[in-house]
Amino acid sequence: MFARQFASEASRNDAPAEGAPRPALYKGKMGSSQRRSVRMQQSSAAEPVSAKINPAGWFSNLNLTPRTLKLGTAVLCVVLALVFLYTPAQQYYQAQRENSRLTAEYAVIEQRNEALNSVNDTLASDAGMEDAVRQKYGYIVQGEQVAVVSGLSDHVVGTARAADNDFLEANVLSSAVKAPEEWYTPFLDALFGVQ
Repeated sequence: MFARQFASEASRNDAPAEGAPRPALYKGKMGSSQRRSVRMQQSSAAEPVSAKINPAGWFSNLNLTPRTLKLGTAVLCVVLALVFLYTPAQQYYQAQRENSRLTAEYAVIEQRNEALNSVNDTLASDAGMEDAVRQKYGYIVQGEQVAVVSGLSDHVVGTARAADNDFLEANVLSSAVKAPEEWYTPFLDALFGVQ
């Protein structure tokens, strides 16, 4: 093979002279130390030292196509945009939820004020004041008879008072009024940490 590949035309026809160099033929078998040496060289060549230490070396070993590189860049941009926009979106959502809660609280206070105005209008008349004094203090006019009814449950008495607008809530507590719920609020409350 050596003679065919490297020898000139003239020397191919001639037989090799005595003492002329002849190609050496090896069986191609390696010993254990040679195999270990080759394995070590291949493992160190596969990942250079700079790739082990430098993060930029990690990317140099990747075989990225232009399409994969564009897709990865787009995904990275979207992730970074979401990270940077999370805090402003969280503050906006929390402000919207607080605004909804305050609107609901205002509506409850308005209802209470209307009930108080109704009671005040009733008490401003003589008949309303007389009726209120009869109910609260048991006042009777001369010539009337009193009948005492016992054994009624507290639920019946409370219902009768509420029907007469005599039973009003003392005050509207801010913590008692919850913001209105929509179908998406449990998910967004969990995402943005709204209590």
